[in-house]
Amino acid sequence: MGQSNKPQTIGYRYFMGIHMSLCRGPINELREIRVGDRTAWRGSALGQARWLIAASSLFGGDEGEGGIYGTIDMMLGTETQPVNPRLKRMLGSALVPAFRGMTTLFFDGLVSSMNPYPKPWAFRARRVTAGWDDDNVWYPEKALIWQGNDTITSMNPAHIIYEAFTNREWGRGRSAARIHEASFRASADKLHAEGFGLCICWRRQEGLGALVKSVIDHINAVLLDDLVTGQLALHLIRDDYVVDDLPLYDEDSGLLGIDEDDAADGAMATNEVVVKFTNMMNNGADDQVRVQNNAAIQSNGAVLSETMQYPHVPTSGLAARLAQRDLGSKSAAVRRFKVRLDRRGAEILPGKPFRIRSLKRGYDQLVLRAGPCDYGTLEAGTVTISAVIDAYGLPDTAYVAPQPPTVNPPTADPLPATVRRIFEIPYRDLVHFLSPAQMAEVTDTSCAVGVIARRPSAAARAYTLLTRGGSVAWGGVDTGDWCPTAQIATALDYLTTITRITYGTDISTVRPGSPAMIEDEIVRVVSLDIDTGDLVIARGCADTVPARHAAGARIWFYETDTAVDPVDYAPGVTVQAKVQTRTSTGLLDLALAPIDTHTTSRRQARPYPPGNLLVNGVTYPAEIEGDVVLTWSHRHRLQQADQLVDTTAGSIGPEPGTTYRVELVRADSLAVLAEAEAITGETASLSSGFVGQVIARVWSVLEGVSCLQPLSAQFKYGIEFWSPSSLGVAPAIWLDDLSPITEVSGTCSLWGDRTGNSRDFSQATAARRPTIVYPSEIGGQRALRFDGSNDSLFNSTADVLDLVRNVGKAWMLTVSHKRSGHNVVTIQQGAGSPSGLRFGHTIASSPDRFVFGSSRVDGDGLVQASANGSFYNWTISLCIGDWEGGSLVLHLNGGSPTSTLIGAGNVSDTRASGFTIGSFSPSGASCNCDVAAMLIGVGSIPSPEEIDKLFGWAAWRYGLVSLLPIDHPYKLEAPGA
Repeated sequence: MGQSNKPQTIGYRYFMGIHMSLCRGPINELREIRVGDRTAWRGSALGQARWLIAASSLFGGDEGEGGIYGTIDMMLGTETQPVNPRLKRMLGSALVPAFRGMTTLFFDGLVSSMNPYPKPWAFRARRVTAGWDDDNVWYPEKALIWQGNDTITSMNPAHIIYEAFTNREWGRGRSAARIHEASFRASADKLHAEGFGLCICWRRQEGLGALVKSVIDHINAVLLDDLVTGQLALHLIRDDYVVDDLPLYDEDSGLLGIDEDDAADGAMATNEVVVKFTNMMNNGADDQVRVQNNAAIQSNGAVLSETMQYPHVPTSGLAARLAQRDLGSKSAAVRRFKVRLDRRGAEILPGKPFRIRSLKRGYDQLVLRAGPCDYGTLEAGTVTISAVIDAYGLPDTAYVAPQPPTVNPPTADPLPATVRRIFEIPYRDLVHFLSPAQMAEVTDTSCAVGVIARRPSAAARAYTLLTRGGSVAWGGVDTGDWCPTAQIATALDYLTTITRITYGTDISTVRPGSPAMIEDEIVRVVSLDIDTGDLVIARGCADTVPARHAAGARIWFYETDTAVDPVDYAPGVTVQAKVQTRTSTGLLDLALAPIDTHTTSRRQARPYPPGNLLVNGVTYPAEIEGDVVLTWSHRHRLQQADQLVDTTAGSIGPEPGTTYRVELVRADSLAVLAEAEAITGETASLSSGFVGQVIARVWSVLEGVSCLQPLSAQFKYGIEFWSPSSLGVAPAIWLDDLSPITEVSGTCSLWGDRTGNSRDFSQATAARRPTIVYPSEIGGQRALRFDGSNDSLFNSTADVLDLVRNVGKAWMLTVSHKRSGHNVVTIQQGAGSPSGLRFGHTIASSPDRFVFGSSRVDGDGLVQASANGSFYNWTISLCIGDWEGGSLVLHLNGGSPTSTLIGAGNVSDTRASGFTIGSFSPSGASCNCDVAAMLIGVGSIPSPEEIDKLFGWAAWRYGLVSLLPIDHPYKLEAPGA
């Protein structure tokens, strides 16, 4: 809206073709590509492959340093690999090799933006079964070992050693016949079962011997030539033996002597081991775990630490097990022996466990682990073995799990903005930021949409605003700065101007005189103390009005930090928006950005609402009696321009042609009680018979278009009348428009009792629920409409069914409107028909008459008191059952009663079978009527004075005073408190 379309060069994108060599080929799989220490691609690339790397925002997109976007080829380097045609075209030579024997990658595409220096590339690849000699993989079933909850692939160390000795291209080239198959398989099985795999990036210049020795040190094994077969054998040093099965040597079975018996100083033994390893679960970062022998530390009074380097261990779990293994061997009181055996000791190999017994030295049995073995000569007949007490097993699990860091460093990855707001730009902001020439392009139907968002993390630099209409593709329309925002610490009334803010973000940039937005209200910042959070504001500025705000409401200091969609939208268009966070590591994945939606409403073209509202000369009174006199001040949108005029200012304008519409509505239902329109001045008067909380609203209207928000005030209205709660004997059931109800899709599933006795009436079946209405004939008070088909409410609890049981007196007051058919409120004692009626009334047809009926004793015929006439208007009825006195009395609209005789005595002592409003029974046909109130009392009847007050209360409550006789004591005024 008002922006230039001329393109501007702000920087350059850089494209490059790169041919990169990974390692000797082939490999099994490429798992990840990292550029500049950020993941550009992660997946599984197998074989000769080509795919797209789509990470154009890896370094912040065009607003940062670009990213990686282009096609990459993986060439495994097999013996039959052809020349890559894309690589050949780039090199531009007829003599381009196929690059066999090594795994290479060729990328061609975007490598950066704004920055001409490309970043380094790194790769994570897996080679376990590829590239073996003649493609003949030894024991492939156990070659691969998964670690880290099946996220890290590693190679079985037995396979590493086997291939190092048998591969003819880069290894020793030893024949498989010279490998001790059984020992290697046993070691491979054990290592696989232990989950003991290694990840090695070996460089040939390090030497093959160094590789094998490093693997042996990691797995704690012995590699030797078997004396019997002459083959290369691999034996793991583990405590996986049964002691009684080990060979035993004593003075009678081969032990010739113990030449050395040295015990190490246990006080100086290592009591802490630190293992350093390469954590492949953290992108190959150097890491360490630490285990301690707490008892030894307490005993020595000091930590004696030793660091072990295991660079090929890929996970912290395996590193912790190695640390515990080494701590067990190093913290033990090591005892070294040199024993001489006869030729029977020649079966002992280095690393193997065996037993000795020497009773003359006091050794009943010792388990030793063989070290260097001197087998001597056949003539000498002795074998000398250096050994130690065995303590070299690898535990299945670590007793101490690696501790996660207690403080997680803040992430540099882009996070979704969880606190955002989308809104339509008001006229004030357009005038403030657009030039006069640009404002001239704005029409009455122009709509602009903006977004504000809170910074999601310290690493978030800015964001890209993307919008769309309907289901079209998202388009970036603006770059946004994070908006200063906070929460209101105290609740705000209409004109509260002093508060305190808390949980502020970026608020150091807030300046006095700037606009802020609290929920839907625009305010002007008068002052803000950054240190204390004390805030002073002016209320109801621009096109908004003062409103109440709860503590915790969010305030946005939005003036210079709104991202705006420049599209000139028409009214009624639904615009969707996303906020895409940008950090130094790139842009947020668009799929992770939540969607905000706004429907345009020509906000900037609407007249400003009036200001400075007074109700009966008071600003926002709590209570008003009598007529409601409203006064206000004019506002002029065009004259105010970008000035933030608050609601307390005097009149400005109004715009030519402005009129005002005023309303008095109920606060609970917004039902209109009184209204006036086409007012050109600054005052209006309204009145109603309603008593309770109301809202007075003033709308400005210009050319048929209303202001965005009405100027409003809520207060208690009317005089507190006498109510049935003041009766000598309180009602047993009280249902009216102030009773709580449960509303379901505009219908009533429960009408709550106001007496506190919980004698509620309900309907569980959705199709049988009455509709909630607000008829104007009763002043917009709430009523329930029964459809004449099957609507009803009922209560079948024992408490209610026993109300009119073995009593001598009861009464029922109703305010109802017969629309057609019958109007029914009944207490049944038998079948659902008039013959079973214990206490109830109906407005009957043929002829039209109001009937109050009762069968005092079960089985008696129905006795009726009735009055003929047309009752298709609202009616106030009072039915009094004086069974004790032998009469039924019917009062209608406060006039003279009609009575009939009935047998004297209490009503039946049997429990009623049902109590229903709207029909003769819960499953019977419904009346076609509206019911606004129903009150029932038992055990006594109101006095004549109380009867007059009941009719006066109902007449004034529901605006039916015209129904009262001319001489009724409350014809001219409602009964007082």
